Formats: sequence, C-alpha cells, structure tokens
Amino acid sequence: GVRQVAQASLHVHVHDYLVVPDSEAGKEGVHASRPGKPHSRTPRAVGEGSVDLVAAFGILKEAGFKGSLSIEPESPDPGFDALATSIKNTRAARDAVV
Repeated sequence: GVRQVAQASLHVHVHDYLVVPDSEAGKEGVHASRPGKPHSRTPRAVGEGSVDLVAAFGILKEAGFKGSLSIEPESPDPGFDALATSIKNTRAARDAVV
C-alpha cells in the first residue's frame, strides 16, 4: 500500500478505478475481473472511483513526500473532459490535506 512505499517514493502515478462485485461485470461500463479475483476493477476519471485520494495524499504528506505526481484519467469517456475532471479532483484531494 501507499504507507509502505511513501517515504521512498519520488513520483506517484495517480489513477482511479471503481471496484464492484463480479456479479456487476458485463453491465455497461463494467469490466470483468481477472480470473481468480472476486471483484471487477473498472477505470474511472481520478476521483470518480473507489480510491480514497484524500487518505492516500494524507499518507504521502505524513511521510514527507515532495516528489511529483502524474495523473492518468482512465475513463470510459476518454478525452479532455476526463482529464479536466481528474485534474480538478486531484487538486481537491491534495488541498484537503494541505
């Protein structure tokens, strides 16, 4: 997890996904899981999935993280809208812990 690597990290790759039970797989926008996994992970714009960004950024702050971030908006609706949403949500999460 984030806590185990935070102190040694120079860069963090920020992306998000929605975790849903496998019973939801196959519905619109929900990808099937890998074999042997009890849940499905479906890409979302940063801040629109299951990742608790405020908690992750809080851990990074506690560890003294001073590195860089890259944002990857893995969204079912790719493009500049997903990128803009991802940037806005990343800033909001960062600002919540600063």
